[in-house]
Amino acid sequence: RLGGKTIIEHVTENVLQTEVCEVIVVVGAYCQEVEQVLNLYPVKCIYNSRFKDGIGTSVAAGAKVVAPH
Repeated sequence: RLGGKTIIEHVTENVLQTEVCEVIVVVGAYCQEVEQVLNLYPVKCIYNSRFKDGIGTSVAAGAKVVAPH
């Protein structure tokens, strides 16, 4: 925690202050804990079941969601 908030809260709040249309967070390990924190924010969480195979699988999972836009 930093200043009473988790790092993911700080990052999420900073991203939401930008002009992005939609924030998508790819979760894997500790997904329930992360999603519980992120439920307080207008973000979309997607689960990467292959998170143990490396960050590339999370990037690919996020790209699948973003690609139609």
